[in-house]
Amino acid sequence: MNLLVGMLAVFLVGCSQLVMADDASRRALAEELLDLMGMKQQTQQTMTLMRHMQETQLEQMRPQQPSGPGADQADQIRTKTMDIMEEELSWEKMKDDYVTIYAETFTEEELQGAVEFYRSPAGRKWIEKMPELTRRSLEVSQQRAQSLTPRILDMYKVEMDRTREGGPSSSGESGEW
Repeated sequence: MNLLVGMLAVFLVGCSQLVMADDASRRALAEELLDLMGMKQQTQQTMTLMRHMQETQLEQMRPQQPSGPGADQADQIRTKTMDIMEEELSWEKMKDDYVTIYAETFTEEELQGAVEFYRSPAGRKWIEKMPELTRRSLEVSQQRAQSLTPRILDMYKVEMDRTREGGPSSSGESGEW
């Protein structure tokens, strides 16, 4: 009986070492993949682009907003908010999370295949064009969001008018907006 328990213990220890080795291998491949994909640079470029887009949007909105100390304070808050986002969403703080996500999501074979792709000429070209794709995607999203602003403001105004008049909220009604 003791021999059986001992063999089972050795087997379980051996299996756990294989699992840890497999996990370490996947993590190493995930890290290599993220490196090949240029995720650090993409993260930095995305944050720079977001800051620029926010500043552009604020400049466009400035004529419609009241000026004075309150406006200056709002600008300072927006700037500090973006600073906090850049710090907390930096590659240095996010890298381990990304490695974990990729290592848990993909098998070792899938990660190896992706690494091979990103090492290939087509993969390198993909990486080269990714910042442009990201920039253009964000621009399209921003344009769509801006086009929604009048509808959202109208919806808000209707709701506020109903609330002031003591009418029912439209949150339960459909088709109003």
